[in-house]
Amino acid sequence: MAKDRACAVRGQAYTKKRAGRGGRFAAAFLLVVYIVLVSAGGAGASSDFLARIGTRALKEGDRGSDVLALQEALSFLGFRPGPTDGWFGSKTRAAVVEFQRKSGLYADGVVGPKTKKALEKALEAAQGGDPRSQIARYVVKKGDTLWAIAKAMGSSVGSLMEANGLKSAVIYPGQRLVSPLSSARQVWVFAPKYKADDTLALESVRAWLDYIDVVIDCGFSLRSDGTIRGSGNPDLVSLAKGKGKLVLALVTNTNGSSHDRGIASAVLTGSSSRKEALASIKGLMDLGYDGINLDLENVDPAHREELGRFIRDLSTTLGPAALLTASVPAKLKENLSSQWSGAFDYEEIGRWCDAVVIMAYDQHYSSSKPGPVAALDWTMGVTSYALSCIPRAKLLLGIPSYGYEWPVSGGKGRSLPAYKAQTNAATLATEVLRDKGAVPHYQYQAADGTYVVYYEDGVSLRRKMEIAVRENLLGVAMWRAGYETLDTWESMKWFKSATESGMQ
Repeated sequence: MAKDRACAVRGQAYTKKRAGRGGRFAAAFLLVVYIVLVSAGGAGASSDFLARIGTRALKEGDRGSDVLALQEALSFLGFRPGPTDGWFGSKTRAAVVEFQRKSGLYADGVVGPKTKKALEKALEAAQGGDPRSQIARYVVKKGDTLWAIAKAMGSSVGSLMEANGLKSAVIYPGQRLVSPLSSARQVWVFAPKYKADDTLALESVRAWLDYIDVVIDCGFSLRSDGTIRGSGNPDLVSLAKGKGKLVLALVTNTNGSSHDRGIASAVLTGSSSRKEALASIKGLMDLGYDGINLDLENVDPAHREELGRFIRDLSTTLGPAALLTASVPAKLKENLSSQWSGAFDYEEIGRWCDAVVIMAYDQHYSSSKPGPVAALDWTMGVTSYALSCIPRAKLLLGIPSYGYEWPVSGGKGRSLPAYKAQTNAATLATEVLRDKGAVPHYQYQAADGTYVVYYEDGVSLRRKMEIAVRENLLGVAMWRAGYETLDTWESMKWFKSATESGMQ
């Protein structure tokens, strides 16, 4: 994700226009898209689906909010209905036929009572019967007003403005607003696959999926011409979708093992490359993903405005059916000349995204002096600054599951998984100390000299999760699945239901 951990590279909603004030509000309500961000509850989810899909039989050529509900259900279940745009096209029909065949139904591509009932049962099975928590969000369209949106969300203008950090009632098409209604705390994980036989992330997700709400498949990278290389991890997507989890496609600018500034510049500033990139990213939705995590890093600070415009246009391009999120570098204050973080306008990015992950790690890294990947006081400072720009309902605190070891004599260090650092210490029978923020560290003697190691475990990560609890953030996002220590998941389990009054 950051300097030493680039993701591996492999490789709208339709709304019929109505005249009149009442029709306008009805249309606004239909555009409120509820994105499932945690384990969904069967009864509530299935009844919601039946209410939204209505009673008419759906077939190719139809359009409307009931078709949109059908497409979202098919995508949720791991089928591929094409763009979730409310239009029953050939791809939606093919997905319906596939579902009908797998359900033992007559595969005619028509969604009648039997197919709807089968969809309802499939949703209940996928969602496991746990309580459902949702985030209501709205993608602004031309002519909208905050009053109409607040009414559709069952809220007030004041509450809506406060939840989204709005300084005025002026809103823009493509802007993404979250509901003032509180949601359950989220756990997101980044799940890269570095080579064909790399199953670390997949097996971690498989083992701990009950505690995970959103899985981010790190499988796609932009080229300078705006096209995308990579095929993602279909096994990961199938696993997560089969359990009713949200899956995002991470899109980055890696070239080999590092983030390529030239690629980012070409995509952000070149007219044809930019247009192609927007179309290519939208095309990933046809692979069954629920949205995008845009992870452009090492961006030239001179392209700060271009980055903001690109995210704005990506929001409009994706429309309300897809979740748009971004990962951004950590900073304690604004520094427009910073070569690493200067391009990232937190406030602008937060305006156009449904959620933003602050990558609060790599405070120390391979070419820095030894120290914590993310000291507690540093993480608190990073969170504090982020909250001055991004609504807390959209903010996820990035947490690391890795560490570094450096030669005490000086020189470049190297990264290693947290579980390996922990195992090495036990094997060497080395005393593990903790700094004031509970970050574990130790020294060991090797044939070529003495090394100092800093990493993160469940104890130190819980202290960081406590920040997210106190600040009432949307959640935490762990880089990366498969590197964590076992006790990390005990802390994740605590985090899901923690309250500030229950903390020390």
